[in-house]
Order: sequence, then structure tokens, then C-alpha cells
Amino acid sequence: MKIYVKFKKNEGEKMKKSERKESIYIRDLFLLLFVFTFLFFLCRNGLSSDTLSQFQINGSDPTGKVFHGRVTVSWSVTEETPGALYWLLYSTDGGGSWDMANVIEGLPYPQQGGSGGHKTYSIHWNTPNINNSSVKAKIQSSITGKPILNLISGPFGIYNIKPNITVVRPNGGESWSGTRTIVWDVVNPWPDDRYKIQYRPKDNYPWIDITTTETSPVTSSPVTYTYKWNTTDAEEQPATTYRI
Repeated sequence: MKIYVKFKKNEGEKMKKSERKESIYIRDLFLLLFVFTFLFFLCRNGLSSDTLSQFQINGSDPTGKVFHGRVTVSWSVTEETPGALYWLLYSTDGGGSWDMANVIEGLPYPQQGGSGGHKTYSIHWNTPNINNSSVKAKIQSSITGKPILNLISGPFGIYNIKPNITVVRPNGGESWSGTRTIVWDVVNPWPDDRYKIQYRPKDNYPWIDITTTETSPVTSSPVTYTYKWNTTDAEEQPATTYRI
């Protein structure tokens, strides 16, 4: 007598395999959803680079130039994130420390960013009451969820403390003839200054031009300037005393 035994696969094992497959499908679905969300966020925020460029003062690159009083500052933004805020700051020590600029008029300040894309902004800056040849300025952009961005200019000069000029020679009482040297001292000199030298025979006479001097940029104070004057070139006047 032969006995045959048939074994059937465990139905419970089949169900476990089916459950494992379903869990894998759900895991993959969540992974794909995460990747899609990340890429969407990256495209919307990360690839939008908010690039700051074209920092200008009075319509051009300020590097190496000298400015006085009120100026107009402008800059451009590409791939702008909506809601970005912009501030103007300046440094008098090469960028070691920064102060908030005195913006006196223009667009609302801090400047509120637009709706994205490419933008150009401008504001009016009342430059500080300093004499400094190595000022730097920067536009700082603050965007929620992103690092602070800075657009820093090259060094330029701000000169608002007016020069004080003292004539050293002649100083009164001299008798001049031929070629003589006029000497004057300047406290708080401006590097873009030119000096007009004039004389007149009496206090109630009009001033007469001798020359207008071109000066070299200076960074120290006080500074002494000289000019050789051929007194025989002076116009003949009905006077014996003169002022420079």
C-alpha cells in the first residue's frame, strides 16, 4: 500500500510576501514625492540665484572717484526672490566694520523687492561728514530662508569737511619784484580740488586772476602748495599795496 503526501505552500507566507511588496511600493511612492518636492523647492528658491550686480554711484562705477554731499546709488538684481529686502551700508576702514547709510529720499527703505525677475533699484544717499579716500559701500540683501547677499563696491573717496586755506607767503609787508613763490597751507584738503590764485590792488577793487592750479591727490593734512609768480606779468594798477 502506497501513501502519497502532498504539501501545499503556506498561505500565510504568500500573504507576507504580498504585504512586503505593498510596503515597498508605498516607500517608493513617498521617496518619489520627497524628491519631487525637493526639486520643486530647489527650482523655485535655490536656482533663483538673486544675483546682485552693477553697483553704481551717480550712474557709474565709483571705484577711485571722489564724491561730496548727496549721491544716487543704484544696483541691479537678476533672478530676484519676491519679498527680498535691500540695505545700503558703508565702511571707512576697508570693510572691517559697516555703518548704515543715511538714505534721505527715494524708494521705501529698506527697499522691498519686487515680484521676481530682473530689477534695477536706486536710492539717494546723504554721504557722511567725513574726509576719507578709501570708503566702500555695499548693498545687502536679506531673503527669508537664504544666506545674506552682499554687493560690495571698490574703494572711493567721500569729502565733505571743507578745506581751510591759509596764505603763508606773502604774509604782509614784503616788497616783491621779479619771480616770487606764493605759498599756502590747506587743512582737510580735497583730492579733486583746484586752487585759483588771484590778486587785487585795494580792498574795493575786483580780484584779478593769476592762475588756476592743478593739484595732486593727497591723503594727509595739512598740505603745503606753492606757485611761482612772475610779478612783471601783473597788470599795472594805481596802487602800491596788493593782496593775494
